Amino acid sequence: MKHFRIFQSYFVLFSILLAGCRSDKAEEHSSEASELNRQAWELRESGAPASEFLTMQQRAVEALKDSKSPDEQLKVLAQMGYFYNVTGDYQNGIDYLWQAVDCLKRHPEYEVSEGAIEVYGNLGDIYVVLSMGEDALAANTEAINISHKLGGRYLPDLYRFRATIFDLLDKPDSVLSNLDKSYHVAKYGNVQGDRNTMMRAALSEKADYIIDRGLWPDSLDKAVATLEALRDTPEWELDVMSLSLGKGYLAQGRADEGIRLLEDAVEEYRAQGDIHGLSEYCLPPLMDAYAKYGRYDKLGEHFIEYAQMRDTILNREKLNALVGADIRERASLLREENKTLELQHKLIVQRTVSAAAVAVLVFALLSAWIIYQRRSNRQKINSQLSKISGLLSERIMLNSHIEDLNAQLRSLKTAQSGDGAILQPLILEKEQEREFRQSFSAVHPHFLPELRREFQGLTAGNELVCMMIYMHKSTDEIALALGISRDSVNKTRYRLRQRFNLPREVDLDEFIRSRR
Repeated sequence: MKHFRIFQSYFVLFSILLAGCRSDKAEEHSSEASELNRQAWELRESGAPASEFLTMQQRAVEALKDSKSPDEQLKVLAQMGYFYNVTGDYQNGIDYLWQAVDCLKRHPEYEVSEGAIEVYGNLGDIYVVLSMGEDALAANTEAINISHKLGGRYLPDLYRFRATIFDLLDKPDSVLSNLDKSYHVAKYGNVQGDRNTMMRAALSEKADYIIDRGLWPDSLDKAVATLEALRDTPEWELDVMSLSLGKGYLAQGRADEGIRLLEDAVEEYRAQGDIHGLSEYCLPPLMDAYAKYGRYDKLGEHFIEYAQMRDTILNREKLNALVGADIRERASLLREENKTLELQHKLIVQRTVSAAAVAVLVFALLSAWIIYQRRSNRQKINSQLSKISGLLSERIMLNSHIEDLNAQLRSLKTAQSGDGAILQPLILEKEQEREFRQSFSAVHPHFLPELRREFQGLTAGNELVCMMIYMHKSTDEIALALGISRDSVNKTRYRLRQRFNLPREVDLDEFIRSRR
């Protein structure tokens, strides 16, 4: 890690996030897991040894087996990961944070929440410690996306940490760009907390970064002036800010002021017991200054301490490197598994879509076939209806004409007092009757079979009259179509009423036409 100032701010950030997520919810806890989770947090806040709050938190994790609340699972797993993180057990820390991420994915209703920001933020924290820059950037991007959906919750702090990630990735322009974003959001955005504090934090970290990297000589004086202006504000931290300003003075050639501030920072780090910060960030620039300005007695005083600390730090870095390599390997395997699952999901979706397309095609073809069949049947029925209508119309017309001729013949016979030949009506011949029955059955396939089943013993003449009545033909039309007298039709109608056993008030025509 090149830039300690931003990194340290991030640890403070997520401690605040965790406290904020729990500050107003103590009374909501009711289950065993939630109560143990709260007690573990209170132990850590009270300064209890790590073994105590870790043990309490582990009990909360074990109590989750009886919990069905995704929200509770998320909080307990996330806090467990955070505790392992701050105690340096990154292996276990990342395991629990990955479990929390899985919980989020299984329950999308919690993906847009402060808890989700907490999870991805702490995950990014571990990735940075283990120099997994791209993974840290992805986790930070998730947290920022969620923040936007929540109206900008913690956005200034998230941009500041994004600058830390780009520092790890050695992209100075992106570091400054994200610090500027943090300042802009703090000044103009919908932020929670003190706006001025967030703005000064972004300004101080930008100034610190410019001094630390030394890439922008023209900006050095402005960066030093920024830190000097912040000296009397509540945000001034003796260790970090003195370190930054001391390096700024040295870069400006103000040796006495710079060395004095670096010595103050060294004493502050030593008092805090921060060996990593002391050996990595404080002692090297101070010892360089001692050597550059000929203060070799001071250099000798710190050299042995520095060498011992560097051995400790190197051993820790080796251990972190091994842990990081293992986690990167596991993360790579996890990504491959996720890719495999995504491919399987895509394949299932493709198969589902293909099956749906086939089903739609089959349905369309079946519908088209049904429509075709209906149209074809309708055409056949219409053809048969036309055939029946033509046959009956022709018979009715011919026999009607015969009746007219007979009337004329009778008139002539009376006038001449002679015998006049009477024309006989055209009766329905067997071939014509067969043709009529076939066409009628094609249009009304159930009429005759049901009539015969219910009223056995009907004659062919009875059936023909019933068929004509069903087709809404009058007595005259039936007589003319069949070539019989109206009296014969009426007698047949009378016999049908008896056969059907119809009461006087029931109309024969309505009875026959009501049948289907």
